[in-house]
Amino acid sequence: MDKAVLDTSIVINGRFSKMLENGEIGECEIIIPAAVIDELQAQASKGRDVGFKGLEEVKRIREIAESKGLTVKFVGERPSLEDIKLARSGRIDALIRDVAKSEKGTLYTSDYVQALVAEAEGISVKYVEAYVRREKFKFEDYLTPETILLEFASGSYPMAKIVDGEEVKLIKIKDEPLSEEEMNELIEEIIGECRLSDECSIKILKTGAMILQLRDYRIAIAKPPFSDKLELIIRRLSFKPRFEVKPLSILMERIWNKSAGILVIGAPESGVLELAKILMNTYREKGGMVKVVEYGKMLGEVGDLTCYGLLEGDIEKTAEFLIQIKPDCVFLNDMSSSKDFKSFIKLRLAGITVIGIIYADDPLQVLKRFVSKLDLDLLTKTLNFLILAMDKILRIYELNMTIRAPTGRDPTHIKPLVEIRNLPKGDVEYEIYSDGGKLIVEVEKLKERIKYLRERAELLIKQIKSFDPDASIEFVSLDKVVFTINGDLIPKLSNLRRDFVEATGVMLEFRARAE
Repeated sequence: MDKAVLDTSIVINGRFSKMLENGEIGECEIIIPAAVIDELQAQASKGRDVGFKGLEEVKRIREIAESKGLTVKFVGERPSLEDIKLARSGRIDALIRDVAKSEKGTLYTSDYVQALVAEAEGISVKYVEAYVRREKFKFEDYLTPETILLEFASGSYPMAKIVDGEEVKLIKIKDEPLSEEEMNELIEEIIGECRLSDECSIKILKTGAMILQLRDYRIAIAKPPFSDKLELIIRRLSFKPRFEVKPLSILMERIWNKSAGILVIGAPESGVLELAKILMNTYREKGGMVKVVEYGKMLGEVGDLTCYGLLEGDIEKTAEFLIQIKPDCVFLNDMSSSKDFKSFIKLRLAGITVIGIIYADDPLQVLKRFVSKLDLDLLTKTLNFLILAMDKILRIYELNMTIRAPTGRDPTHIKPLVEIRNLPKGDVEYEIYSDGGKLIVEVEKLKERIKYLRERAELLIKQIKSFDPDASIEFVSLDKVVFTINGDLIPKLSNLRRDFVEATGVMLEFRARAE
């Protein structure tokens, strides 16, 4: 009778029990080496779910085998404590191969290295892929076009965050809590795909915690001891843009044929990823040499575009490689770490156009974080445009250096300052300046000051027009307003000038109108 010798990998992943259940395993004697049981027990004793799952699988194999009239035997030398400690070096695998040799059986394994070594030693081997790739993930059954993220946890109801009109809601998507077995199936499917797919990368891998980038999904997995139960959070990054994309043509006209630094910031559900694809395709259509750096394969799936990962696990080394190639444009997708920001700066200083994509619910906070890493001179050399997806509106800004007093400050305290002007109108909405060696990004205060300045100026022009109906006003800059009036009135309006300057902190100039 044929003998099937199982190693630890094919027990843990459940592939053998499924093959046995489906009738893929014929008449045979099933042999489980003692080394497999002891390794699983050691893992379970450490509180690792892989040990518990493996022991449950052994029990399941026995039950299915008995129902089919097949024999299950436990054979072989029990590993020592030292053998278990050296499991990663191959000691346990060697004991399992010894059982396959002595029993003259076929070794069933999902460990590719184990299969190669067994073949080299002349052992009959059946290599079974740990995971069979699917067109669709199980978790995708819960997705709708409005779904932002999914949250699964053992013992809890699966939840989804969705966009409902103008609101974002958290809703229950199943009437029963998820069991630990169901959670393990969801997690194993994802990890199995990640092992086989070139569209997956690992961003964080710690004991009990993992964050993956798989296609256009950001996936977080938490397990004991890090969490008190199994948890799986899946966030979608690809959505149709929820805003008008025509303003991008204005930006392309400005950046084409010259080096520029651009940050694209917005929540995933706003359509930031698709926006980046539009920019990339436009650049390529114009004949630009485009390269992409990203953790997964979201932008790199477009056409025959080359997508780079982390060279030796370091994005700064990838940036150094690209500097030698000198492409026209580099897309840095999903910037989040300090090294990502440093790479943006390195590429820009090398004269390369860089478009950085940042997924964030609060674009202005991200902007402040980016700015805080630079001095004012370096900021103007590296960052020229901002694209912010906020409140379903696409806002495009240009950064320009000027010299004046910050809005609302003492008009005599003139200093270098960066104005952030919206396109195409050119109105200043934000400003950045250095204060005590720290860069300050003025947002709300600036808007309030501009509103207050206009209200005071309108009130003043009404007063002046009572004396001179032909008086006119000009906002020269945020720190200077000019009134053109009858020259004879200028000496009489000194009190109005003083009150205006004191109230607004803005210089007021009266000019005589040419008669």
